[in-house]
This record gives sequence, C-alpha cells and structure tokens, in this order.
Amino acid sequence: MFMLPTKRIIFPFRDIYRTNKLIQNLRSCTTSVHCRNFRTSSAALKDDTTSDMSRQSYWEKYYRTKQPEGSEPYDWFFPYKVAKPYLLQHIHQQSALLAERSTGKPPILQVMELGCGTSDLSAQLFVDEPHMHIHCVDFAEEAIQIMRDKYIHFLPETEHSPGIQFRHCNVSNLPFTDSRFNICFEKGTIDAVLKQKKHATSYAVEVICEVARVLKEDGVFLQFTEERPELRLSVLEKAKVEILKSRNRNFSVSFKEVGDFSGIEFFLYIMQDINNGS
Repeated sequence: MFMLPTKRIIFPFRDIYRTNKLIQNLRSCTTSVHCRNFRTSSAALKDDTTSDMSRQSYWEKYYRTKQPEGSEPYDWFFPYKVAKPYLLQHIHQQSALLAERSTGKPPILQVMELGCGTSDLSAQLFVDEPHMHIHCVDFAEEAIQIMRDKYIHFLPETEHSPGIQFRHCNVSNLPFTDSRFNICFEKGTIDAVLKQKKHATSYAVEVICEVARVLKEDGVFLQFTEERPELRLSVLEKAKVEILKSRNRNFSVSFKEVGDFSGIEFFLYIMQDINNGS
C-alpha cells in the first residue's frame, strides 16, 4: 500500500538541477491571473511568434531547438518518483473497479497522458505497472516523433494489449471515442493552456470538457500543477458545470498538496466521475 504524504516535502537539490530554471520562469505573470510569462535565455525562443505557451508553434520550436533527437527526457516541475505514489493509488483503485465489474479476466486499464512532451513519466509508469495501455498525446509533432523513436519497444500489439502509443493531436479535439479511458493525467499541460493570452479560462474549460468526454464512468482526471487552489479551483468548477450541462455527467473536484520543489509548492487536482456515486 502506498502512503501519500500528509506534510510538505522538501526535495534535495540533486533532483532539481534540470528543472529549476524553467520552473522559475513559469512564476512571473503579466497578462492574466493564470498566465505566467515564460522567459527563456534561448534567443531562438524569444520572438513574438513563440511567446504564447498555449500555441503549437511555441512547442514545435521548443522541441526542435531545446530537445533535439537523442537528448535526455525532460520532466516539467518534478521527476516521476514524486508523482508515482499518486498515480499508482488511482491506477490500483481503477484496476479494482474493473475487476469488480468483470465476470472473467478484467480488461487492461486504458490510460492517457495529456501533453506528454519528451517526458519519460509514462515509460517509467509502464515499467512499474505493465498491465496498462497508455496513450501519450501532444500537439508538438517534434516531441511525438522523438518519443515514438525512443520507445518503439513499448508499442502495443493491439488497442487492447499492454503498451504505450504516442499520438500527435490537439488536446481540445482528442481523436478518441467517448468513454475510452479509465485515467487521464497531465503535468503542466493545463498550465500551458492557461497561458493563452486571450480567453485562457474558456479554453481551459473546453480542454477539460474534452477530457471528460473520453473518460469512462467512474474515470478520473489528475492534474499536477504549481497553480494554487484560489486560481485553479474556479476553473475546475466552471468545467464541472459545463460538463454537467453538456454531457449530463457529474464530477467531484478535490486537491492535495504534493510538496515543495525548488521552493515552489505543487498540487494535485482530482476530477472524478461520480455519476455512480463513487
């Protein structure tokens, strides 16, 4: 059984040497309460066409210049070991629900990572829990190609067999049927969506509603972020109202403190389908 932390955690310096600068860049804000202006020392990323982190062009250029083929995986905010106990808790809960409802051998868990970038989070998760089918999606084609080449050995035989697939798509228009996934999770993707210069909140609500569409009954959407509850909860409540209105599905909203990392406090927001009283 995994015990989730009840107090803040201070992470050692050796775990933050790669993410410290980018996390600090995410802290400043000039355009809205959610938008934190991304400042980078790379001259290639300073022009006006790449100043909006919600734009596809920004990330295509980022992965082309900062994450060339063969480079090390990059994890936003914190490494897999920090997210691991939270992810495994929900994986085990969803697996138990599948087992309860199955008369024979339960189907494998269907999982989606929203905005995977070049992180190896899903690869490490699959090594720990190999009885899953994980879809990693991102709208940066550069990132998806890097990940397809790197993790080709994880490619599943079928849609219903264990493995990892990487797919190029827009998170506001996911190429999946309704009620496809047991778990969707993201780390920093909604943060990037909220950095859109205009209509950031409405776009974030649109993306969250799209995630709700592809979640199964009792499914869960996990969001790892540095955004504090006084900002993020209002967005999630708006999404919750819109999901109920458009899809007649009810979701609970809750959050946990993940801990301090490089002096920044991180949170996990949980949206759970509760139509069945979960």
